[in-house]
Amino acid sequence: QEDVWGLFSGYLTDFLNRINLSIFAYGETGSGKTYTMSYVTRRFLAELLSRRADYDRFEVSISMVEIDNEKIYCLLSEERRPLSIMNYHVKGARRAVVTTEGECDTVLTECWKRRKTAATDFNDVSSRSHAVCTIK
Repeated sequence: QEDVWGLFSGYLTDFLNRINLSIFAYGETGSGKTYTMSYVTRRFLAELLSRRADYDRFEVSISMVEIDNEKIYCLLSEERRPLSIMNYHVKGARRAVVTTEGECDTVLTECWKRRKTAATDFNDVSSRSHAVCTIK
């Protein structure tokens, strides 16, 4: 995880300077994508919040959606109903404003709990969908 974080940590300054950033993980079932990306996301948010004082005042918010069988669901919502896409925006997706690392952990943990999982030949509890976390 630290090795992967080392690849992305330099992009934090770009992000703080309003340059868009995408991090994408792919690989076979059981290769550690969800495990690694959950760490990278938490670490990115922790570093982002710790560096807020170095920049003009700004708000940090998280949105997370799940893509499952060509349907999109908001993982911040307890209600599981399909959402629609409007250009580059998911209509109805919620955002959570976070100010501390603890708030980030709470939001992300709840979102990951809501993801669709199932047993596979490789893993008893495997993600069966794609998750997109947006940080603004």
